[in-house]
Amino acid sequence: MIGEEFMSFRSLIADKLIMSSLLRFSQCPPWPWLEELRRVDRADRGGLQRLQWDKLRSFIDHAQDQVDYYRESFGSVGVRAADLMKWEDLLSIPTINKQQIAANFPDRITARDSNRDTWQYFATSGTTDRLMVIKDAEASSRNLALSLYEEQIQGTYGPGTLHVNIPPDACSLACAVASRRPESPIGRLRQGVRDLLARKPGSLPRWLAGRVMRNIASPTREMPSFGPEGTRVSPELMDWYLDQIRQWRPSVLSGLPTYLQQLARHHKRTGKSPLQIGSLLPQGALSTPSLRKELMQAFEVPVHEVYGGHEFGCVASTCEQQDKMHIMMTECLVECVRDGHHIAPGELGEIILTPFSNRAMPLIRYCPGDVGRLYEDYCACGRQTRLLVVEGRLQDTIITSKGTRTEQEIIDFIGAWPNVEFFQLVQRDDRRCDLLIVEEEQGHTNLNDLADATAEFLGGGLRVRPRIVSTIKPEVSGKFRFVKSTSYGYFHKGKVEKKPTLADGSYQVTEKAGAY
Repeated sequence: MIGEEFMSFRSLIADKLIMSSLLRFSQCPPWPWLEELRRVDRADRGGLQRLQWDKLRSFIDHAQDQVDYYRESFGSVGVRAADLMKWEDLLSIPTINKQQIAANFPDRITARDSNRDTWQYFATSGTTDRLMVIKDAEASSRNLALSLYEEQIQGTYGPGTLHVNIPPDACSLACAVASRRPESPIGRLRQGVRDLLARKPGSLPRWLAGRVMRNIASPTREMPSFGPEGTRVSPELMDWYLDQIRQWRPSVLSGLPTYLQQLARHHKRTGKSPLQIGSLLPQGALSTPSLRKELMQAFEVPVHEVYGGHEFGCVASTCEQQDKMHIMMTECLVECVRDGHHIAPGELGEIILTPFSNRAMPLIRYCPGDVGRLYEDYCACGRQTRLLVVEGRLQDTIITSKGTRTEQEIIDFIGAWPNVEFFQLVQRDDRRCDLLIVEEEQGHTNLNDLADATAEFLGGGLRVRPRIVSTIKPEVSGKFRFVKSTSYGYFHKGKVEKKPTLADGSYQVTEKAGAY
């Protein structure tokens, strides 16, 4: 009780005193953007859509005027912002992917009037492709405001409360063993002094404001990644992670879904005292319904979901209902497309994004390589934003003559099989897959039954060849891929059959792939 009262007092001081003081020193603080998001939190959908389209047209005007790539791209198809009046008009705008961005980076994909002195360079940690992006001070502030707003609608927002993150780390494949433990307080102090001495005098107020923000108003601690061991991590290392988390008692614990799952299983096996965390936030990879259920049962705390990325910022988040994700409609536009058309609510499509926050390097109808479903129904929380469910990467979607199986469906199906701790399904061609199985310690998997069931689940005559392995290794990005497809290219060549609407307002959908 005393601890809770202390944290409430700390949150009050951080919110009313420290954060407001930062406005005096920050060149482009996030709080005006956060207040704007709070004002429209309960706005009606019609008002949200009008504001969304006004921002979209303004953003496209800016890109066409300031960015060489978009001036040529839009000009080749005769697109003007003033002509965008309805949803179908968006289809006339060419999409852009990671390869096109990389080919035009940086001069042809950035705005000419952008202040380069405020540019920040970010390398995405994409599982299949990495990308360098540029953001200015305003974009970074808006993205921070979106992150704080996501915490607010999740019910986990508290100024001054600790957020602990365990991120993927490509460097860990080479050096994680030597960087297990976080730097000591003295080490952090020394680094802070070195940073201070390296600053120009004019930048000190903003640097100090940022340090206060990170360490007092919104403190975070980043733990090292699990490293090159993959899914086979020693019990001693798991104990160390759980002991640190138990000591820190964070309000939010975030990390790769695979990391959180490993911690949950070890915590359940050892039966030690509760961690006393506020909530869990799997991020950096797909979070499936079965994973969230497992985490809730192991830690007895809410489990939330967000959709975002370094290149496009925060797009959607679950609320206190922990169901579908709310799209940040005033900050981005989300489409679901298949075969060049917008699909009906509840149908599976490729996700296309237009975030409005980054005017230094605009992304218009950007294809991040994910698939999901848009919904027009309303959440029980009362917010009227459109809703989104992400079902995985397009490159991890397997398509046969029987239909489409998303990464989410495959993970939840094979992951529920008895004695299977982790797995990786690798499609070799249109007829065969390899299934790598990491078994639980207490039993043996019936490989023949599992292979037959998986083949029937996937359909299309695919043969599944199973074998036992000791671990599943991460990719070069530090993330994990549990499904690797060669048939995802058929995604935009199939026909989608929609069955009648169900009683809850959702659609029952069957996808049929085109002929090979």
